[in-house]
Amino acid sequence: MNFIRKLRMFILTLLLVFSACSSPNIPEGALLIPPKQEEGLPVLKIAFLCDMTGIFSKFGALMDAMGKVVVESINEEGIKGFSRIEVKTYDTQSDQKVACKQIYKAKYEDDMDVVWGSWVEAEIIPYVDELAAIPYVMNNPTGLKAFDENVEWTINPCATGWDIGITVGKFFNLNDVKRWAIAGQGWEEGWLDTWAEGIKYALKDTDIICVWDQEVPSSLVDWTMHIEEWKTLDIDALVIPNPGEGIFTILKQMKNADFWPEYVIFDPVAGGDYYIFEQEVGKAYMMGLIAPTNNNVEAPVWKEFATKHLEKNYMPYGFSGEIWDTLHLIKLAAEGIGAEGVKNPETFIEALKNTSYNGAMGYTLGPFRENGLLEGVTVSLVQCREGSPDWTNKVDYQWETIFRMEIEKQLTLEEAVDAWPQLGQRMSG
Repeated sequence: MNFIRKLRMFILTLLLVFSACSSPNIPEGALLIPPKQEEGLPVLKIAFLCDMTGIFSKFGALMDAMGKVVVESINEEGIKGFSRIEVKTYDTQSDQKVACKQIYKAKYEDDMDVVWGSWVEAEIIPYVDELAAIPYVMNNPTGLKAFDENVEWTINPCATGWDIGITVGKFFNLNDVKRWAIAGQGWEEGWLDTWAEGIKYALKDTDIICVWDQEVPSSLVDWTMHIEEWKTLDIDALVIPNPGEGIFTILKQMKNADFWPEYVIFDPVAGGDYYIFEQEVGKAYMMGLIAPTNNNVEAPVWKEFATKHLEKNYMPYGFSGEIWDTLHLIKLAAEGIGAEGVKNPETFIEALKNTSYNGAMGYTLGPFRENGLLEGVTVSLVQCREGSPDWTNKVDYQWETIFRMEIEKQLTLEEAVDAWPQLGQRMSG
């Protein structure tokens, strides 16, 4: 009876999380596979950093839920040397200062073994390096402000804003873009800076010009004034790296103002967050939208991964490929060094850097460079098109890959500045 009572409570909790986020229905069995237990073996403890409240709570709650899907899957398979993985979620409240406090709590109060997640890094990475000294596995792209040569405790499986910027610039050059604009948020991590300067670096030997490059307040919801100015600039492409509070309003305002350049590239509509945006803004405002993603949605491993999850009647979260791969990377690293190694933070972070895994994203994660970046990543641009559902979703449109670029080497902040001094001038200004 006690087990049944706990099971019912677990189901209720899941239903509350997903209903609060307007997320898709998940059949009860999807998260309820009992983990394999082995007498006397230790538990691997992972701290989830997720924005359960604040302006990114819709994404944070789905990240948390998807991460738990993956952990349940790993526990069902078993993890060598451990009885199970145990997860505790820490609400970062869409605020990196709160995230730092939660990391402190995870390490010094709750004795967690590794921190996973988050969306902003400018304060978090230095905090982890200087004070927390706990392995930190990211699962989202980042700017470059904190990713210098001295990063010790963080690994990043994704493209940086610089990588995405270069990809967008190459796409512009191949598609006769002549005039482009960029506006959005930097989030103190160089997000807008690295996108903008990465595009300019990729276009440095062309006559393609940027006619608008401006960071806007994160609280901006009414974009009407900017949209009217953009309409006068005769631009071929508009790039919006994370507009803050305007995430669910700017696309509507653009369409309603009869303004939609030939290319509109928008983040964070990445690789599966389509579900959230469809619920918030509607299909009519998404047609033609271009989104960057780390997942190669054409790769057989991604198709298999997405199809399997769609068959369970829920949409893969935007960074679900990264979520699947990074949590399996943690599993493999922990198995390689055992419980004693996991309890030694220096041993664990080195194991994470030297572990490789090829799961859902379509390229191999690891081994990582000493500062936690990958040697290379793949960035895809996908566009919302009319059509019947495919493996990317279960609604009446498709996301088609229109451009993909392999970044042979991810650059640190110092390396990017050496290649393009304008980036350093901008970020220090």
